Amino acid sequence: MEAVAGKVIDLIEKAGTYFIRKIKSSINFGKNLKTLEGNVKRFSDKAVDIKREIENQERSRRKKRKQQVESWLNEVEQLEKDLHE
Repeated sequence: MEAVAGKVIDLIEKAGTYFIRKIKSSINFGKNLKTLEGNVKRFSDKAVDIKREIENQERSRRKKRKQQVESWLNEVEQLEKDLHE
């Protein structure tokens, strides 16, 4: 009887540990998501600033946009879309 009770207690402890880990993981997920959203927002704001600067330079014919810059701006736009889906 003691052996069965010991196994039940062990099982309850393991289940408790498992659920506590899952709850902590869920809490951390929420925090991580907020951090990610903040980082993407700052990244997006920087992309807008860079795009505006590029457009100003293109209008004044001082510089031409490089393909690498265009690709980066497209990646930022796609990242924003992916986050908000």
